[in-house]
Amino acid sequence: ATKMEGHPDNVAPCLRGGLVASLFDQGKVVSSSIPVLPFALVVVTPDFSMPTKEARAVLPTSIEFTKAVSNLSRSVLLVVALHNSDFSSLDTLMQDNLHQPYRLPLIPGANEVITAGKLAGAASVVLSGAGPSFLAVLKDPADAKQVGDAMSTAFTRAGVRSRIFTPFISQHGASIVYL
Repeated sequence: ATKMEGHPDNVAPCLRGGLVASLFDQGKVVSSSIPVLPFALVVVTPDFSMPTKEARAVLPTSIEFTKAVSNLSRSVLLVVALHNSDFSSLDTLMQDNLHQPYRLPLIPGANEVITAGKLAGAASVVLSGAGPSFLAVLKDPADAKQVGDAMSTAFTRAGVRSRIFTPFISQHGASIVYL
């Protein structure tokens, strides 16, 4: 599946379910599942494409050591917070120094979308992968509509139409259902 799709970080969670960390090393996918209680998400996708190639082109060829350490530290603490269902520090832990600052300028209204989602009740709002979608992690599932609407309205103000999705986290991943 990784050979077809290209990214084990997209494929492994779909197949395994839950919170999954993965990497591609010497032609082999290495992944691990981390138990988490279900939590609510909102994804807002603007109606334009941003090919991964274009999103990668704006990234610097090297980064400061302190930025790398910051992201590594945050990623470890983020996994612990999600495992413990502790959303109090998610906004700090989901801050990124490696790709988001470079990619946000490619997306009209990006900073406003992030702010709108947080003001509407999201624990954190980040660029989803290379973008242009945004992912909001919710403190309360009941906030899904108001968070999604706020983020979509911010896109509208920037002249961009968008779609709102409320995916759920499968604890079991892909399965075969016999009919």
